[in-house]
Amino acid sequence: MSAMNEPTNGAALLVRAPGLMTTVQDLGRPGHGRYGVSIGGALDEGALRWANLLVDNPPEAAALEITLLGPTLTVAGDRPIVAALTGADCAATLNGTPVAPWRSFRCDPGDTLTLGGCTLGARAYLALGGGIAVPLALGSRSTDLIGRLGGVEGRALRAGDRVPLDPPAELPPLYAVPPREIPQYGEEYTARVILGPQDERITPESLTAFLSAPYTVGHESDRMGARLSGPPLAFRADSPGADILSEGIATGAIQVPAGGQPIVLLAGHQTTGGYAKIATVIAVDLWQLGQARPGDTVSFRAVTITEAREALRQSRAASDPGALVSLMTGKTPMSDQQSATTMNLEGGETFAAELSAAEHTDWHPAAIEALLTRAAATDVRTLTLETPGFRLHLRRGGADATATDSATATTVMESGATLPPPDLSGATITAPVLGIFYRAAKPDQPPLVEVGTRIEAGQVVGLIEVMKTFHEVTAETSGRITAALVENGASVQYGQTLFTISREGLD
Repeated sequence: MSAMNEPTNGAALLVRAPGLMTTVQDLGRPGHGRYGVSIGGALDEGALRWANLLVDNPPEAAALEITLLGPTLTVAGDRPIVAALTGADCAATLNGTPVAPWRSFRCDPGDTLTLGGCTLGARAYLALGGGIAVPLALGSRSTDLIGRLGGVEGRALRAGDRVPLDPPAELPPLYAVPPREIPQYGEEYTARVILGPQDERITPESLTAFLSAPYTVGHESDRMGARLSGPPLAFRADSPGADILSEGIATGAIQVPAGGQPIVLLAGHQTTGGYAKIATVIAVDLWQLGQARPGDTVSFRAVTITEAREALRQSRAASDPGALVSLMTGKTPMSDQQSATTMNLEGGETFAAELSAAEHTDWHPAAIEALLTRAAATDVRTLTLETPGFRLHLRRGGADATATDSATATTVMESGATLPPPDLSGATITAPVLGIFYRAAKPDQPPLVEVGTRIEAGQVVGLIEVMKTFHEVTAETSGRITAALVENGASVQYGQTLFTISREGLD
């Protein structure tokens, strides 16, 4: 990347792998629409604000917005920094040790932070104490991908980039967001809208369908807008139809082209448009469109301007530093510590006192490992630990297990379903991100690999298209393709098995 006015301490993030789409974002650059420059900024403003609060930054500080598949970053410089991850959980690790989201943590020079694929939700936010120190462009550090403005040369991060940081001389305390303040990401969202300004062009039947039926987010969605599919919206016979004289567009506006499938315009939208707009998503619900993944569904509910303003007031009041829970040993929390961590167990009476005494522990990975080791040596049958950033539920053995069963604890998902044991019969290649899977690099070319093909670790075996971006699928190990489980052009989910591999016959 080109030279920047970096802080003299040399603090930076070195990009080892860029992820699918990682950009620098803040709260945007309002006031430049008349020049054709969109507001831009984070698609999940609330997650960005919380991330900055966790590291003692002002709300408008720049952070990294990570889309679906995260980067690998190494901390450079001569001093430690404090970082925090919010938004979608992307299975982050620091030097190979899991890092919980929605809480701050320390990174030392030389540490490597690896962010994987988002499971629920589409975007995560990484804030660093002191902020990202890329130059201001029109008053903002946000990356405008269309105008190639701001961020790192106006583009997504690439391997080899050096992202400058400006950490404070003294590390801030560590904090966590209480579970009650963390948004619930899922596969279904409901966004409130204010109808207009051209909703009168739509037939009453279509307007009723718009406010009652769910719409599915398409794979071609991106930072400019979420393309939806669902009941087509029909224009009244006596109306001018979909076309209007081009006019200014607000973030969250829902355009309806002639085809009748709505488009919700997000932070990176164009500044003017010539399609009729049926409604506008209210500001506090825009994060849902930013976090909706391709294949998720969104429903809409009409509200008044007065209701929208009150929702915004309540949202701003909730993003209060006083809601954070201190993770510093011996410090008085900024809110009720007793509500920060809850634990329940069945069996293990000799263990109960230890759990009670540990309720104020900073549950970093080493502390959790020690907890599990101690639990395995006792007669604990079930154990639930819920603390800011994660929920852990363990049970010994299967559903009918007793206290005399194996001493190995089995991790259970929040739904209560036991995680399946790993398949040790052979290696697999799985989808690192959701999208459309292609076996060939171009339509007129043969597949990159076939059943029986011998492959090497790191070899490209397919491509996945998501949000107008192609991501290479590579093999993690050498072997021979034994089965191709997904057809060319098929939709795939994160973690879905694409190929199976065998090492037999390679020697």
